Amino acid sequence: MNQNPISLKASLLKIAALVLSILVFTSVVQAQDTDNREVSPGNALLRSFVMPGWGHHYVDRDNWRRGQYHLAADVILIASYLGFRTHSNVLEQNMYTVASAHSGQDITNRDRAYQLAVGNYHSLAEYNDYQQRTRNLDQLYPNTIEYQWEWDSQQKRQDYGDIRSQWNQTNQQLPALLSLMVVNRIISGLSAFSRARNHNTNIPQISFSHNPYLKGAVQANLLVRW
Repeated sequence: MNQNPISLKASLLKIAALVLSILVFTSVVQAQDTDNREVSPGNALLRSFVMPGWGHHYVDRDNWRRGQYHLAADVILIASYLGFRTHSNVLEQNMYTVASAHSGQDITNRDRAYQLAVGNYHSLAEYNDYQQRTRNLDQLYPNTIEYQWEWDSQQKRQDYGDIRSQWNQTNQQLPALLSLMVVNRIISGLSAFSRARNHNTNIPQISFSHNPYLKGAVQANLLVRW
C-alpha cells in the first residue's frame, strides 16, 4: 500500500516550512556581537523551548555545537512525526476502503466498538448470535441497514484486521515522539540557560573611579570572573 501523494506532499511542505523558519530564526541573531555582551539566561531558555539550539546560538553563535545537536534531533523528530502521521492517515483510509468494498458497510464515522465488531465477525448475524449466547444483550446491534455487514471473503476480513492492527501500532508511536520533542526542548533550554550564566560571569568588567591619593587621576578597574 503506497502513501497518498497528496498527504506526502503536504508533509514535505511542512518540513520545508520548518527548515525555512530555522533559517529565519538564526539569521535574526547573526548581527549580534557575542564576544563582550551580556546575554539573558531567561531568553536563552525561552528560545530553546521555541526551537532547540536557538538558545545556544543566542549565547554564542560562533560556538553552539551542542545546540546544533539539539536542533538536528528536533528536525528528525518532527520529520518522523509527520511521516508516522501521514502513514497513519493512509492506513486509515485503506481500512475504510476495504471495509466498504468487501463488507458492504461504511465504517468511516462509526465508533471504535463497531469497527472492531466488523473486523471480528463475518456478519451482523454472527455478531448478534454470539452476544445473545454470552448474555451480552446490551451490546446487540439492531438488524437494520445502518448496522448490517457481511464480508464477501474471509481473506478480505483478515486484510481489514491486519490494516487496523498496523494503524493502531502507528498511532501508538505518535505520543512517544511528542514526548521526545518536549524532553529535547527541556534539556536544550536548561543547557542554554546554564551556558548563558557562565558566559556572563566570564565577561571582563571595567569600571572607573576617582583615586583620592592621586590628584586629578581617574582609576580604571578591570574585573574578570572565573
